Amino acid sequence: SSWKVASCGAEPIHPDTVRRFIETFGPRGFKSSSFSPAYGLAEATLLVTMKPVPVEPTFLTVDAEALADSIVKESVPSNRGTRTLVGCGEPLEETCVKIVNPTTLLECPSGVVGEVWLSGTGIASGYWEKQDETETTFKATLPESGEKLYLRTGDLGFLHRGELFLTGRIKDLIIVRGRNYYPHDLEWTAQQAHTGLRRGCGAAFSIESETGERVVLVHEIEKQVSDSDLTNIVNCIRRVLADEYELEIHTVVLVKSGTIPRTSSGKIQRGASRAAFESGQLTVVRASTLDEDLQSEADGVPEEGPQTSVEKTLADIWQEVLGGPRPHRHANFFGLGGNSLLAAQVVARILDQFHVELPISLLFECPTLSALAARIEEGRANSPDRGQVVGSGNRQQVPAVPLSPSSTRKGRIPLSPAQQRLWFLEQVHPGSAINHISMAVRIRGPEIG
Repeated sequence: SSWKVASCGAEPIHPDTVRRFIETFGPRGFKSSSFSPAYGLAEATLLVTMKPVPVEPTFLTVDAEALADSIVKESVPSNRGTRTLVGCGEPLEETCVKIVNPTTLLECPSGVVGEVWLSGTGIASGYWEKQDETETTFKATLPESGEKLYLRTGDLGFLHRGELFLTGRIKDLIIVRGRNYYPHDLEWTAQQAHTGLRRGCGAAFSIESETGERVVLVHEIEKQVSDSDLTNIVNCIRRVLADEYELEIHTVVLVKSGTIPRTSSGKIQRGASRAAFESGQLTVVRASTLDEDLQSEADGVPEEGPQTSVEKTLADIWQEVLGGPRPHRHANFFGLGGNSLLAAQVVARILDQFHVELPISLLFECPTLSALAARIEEGRANSPDRGQVVGSGNRQQVPAVPLSPSSTRKGRIPLSPAQQRLWFLEQVHPGSAINHISMAVRIRGPEIG
């Protein structure tokens, strides 16, 4: 092949895209080192970073949970709960890249995600006849840089061994209960859920509500999809996103092929999609909203108390996690105020009580108490002596989680992921009390003489 350089820098590049591209054109002589991910924007004369051609593309696997907290923690692809990022190369000559906290406007320490700031000879001087935007975007400063001016790109990322890795854009970032979710990740995962969804034709965004941010996914469907498949497609989307990100999607909107808003270059416009959703201008084929689905399920359903022993125990679990009165057997988990974080607590308690392992997505598939109890009973009946992963479709058996022995464990016990994050933050900001909870305790007891 005479193809020497194939560069892509319009959006964060998914590692599967790189691998499939190389697998497709490799047999025709295309070298993997010729694939050169890059990063650039018009305000910086198009190109900022680029991978040298003789070098192989860089793949960096990080802990997804830590990344949701803007912390870069290296991992291995074989571990669960990871995300693999593609490097965009090192900065070009005479180009300076800084990673800055977009709130404090201070440079981020190594291993922390922030906004990408740029300076150098290739940076434009401003926007034509837009003085206010020019001041905000092109004239940012850092305390330690004196009078040096920086371009605020609005892109999020980090530097690793001198190479830039992008994670998303500030304006597109979805924040739910303090956790960061990147739209392109949700869109990529959702399109894998069903063959009736068009690849690269989804838009994820959030909308404000009285209870906080709610996630909406708009996605085009293939032209040959029948009406009978629409409900299944919606359920598949909810299930796969719940499994992968422990996130409930408030509204799923399926639209006709070729109708989602795009730029002239073919990129999905998430902002325009949000505006079209809020104004009712989308070409909707099927829309599913949790609130409406819960109400339709509740209409005409009697409030019967839990009947079986499993239902009664499950009702106690729900009451413990959700609070409020004991739920009836047709109560809907999400209708009682449940969300993905509370669903994780319920799943953990079910494993402890019944020794049946459930994926979180099963709560989206069987959100009523009676339906979930039936799936628990099914798992126990199918595998009385072993643990059972009870999901939809094909079920996979795995060994039961052994009960912890009562004997004293010897040696050092590894830190949990949450403890590792706290340790890391302490190294970055020594002595910080941000994660401390202050309280006063008075202890009374016999005097020891």
